[in-house]
Amino acid sequence: MPGMTETVYICVNVNPEATGMNKRFYAVATLAIALILPILILSNYVNTEADPSGSGTYEGFSYTYDGTDATITGYSGSLSEIEIPDYIEGKKVIALGDDAFMSRKSLVSAVIPDSVGIIGDRAFFKCTGLTAVVLGSSVISIGDRTFSECRSLESVIIPDSV
Repeated sequence: MPGMTETVYICVNVNPEATGMNKRFYAVATLAIALILPILILSNYVNTEADPSGSGTYEGFSYTYDGTDATITGYSGSLSEIEIPDYIEGKKVIALGDDAFMSRKSLVSAVIPDSVGIIGDRAFFKCTGLTAVVLGSSVISIGDRTFSECRSLESVIIPDSV
């Protein structure tokens, strides 16, 4: 296998007649070693992570991930002007989840990157201090009541590609 650096040498040199071994036992033992040993060696090189999904936090952003994609699910940081990252720990941010920034009264502006295609329901609901939002060019879906009760909202910049 490419990338393997271990070398294993096995030498089975037993004369069954000289040791008094039963020939059938000798054949079965030799076959067992030949079949099991490669499996044991290769099992060290198999990725045992069963579920590539999970959650985490990054610079105040809470997120979930599944494989290579991430969804922002919340924000606990103190910044009033946020720029959502394109990637979090190597995972592409593709969505803002439902209620992700709900009731963040201190939030003044948000820049959403081109990687984000979906903005969930109520993502910015009751962000009463929010004045400006810049949407990325990949946004294809904006959920229900996303900007409801954002009483200070003056501009939402939507790229021509949307």
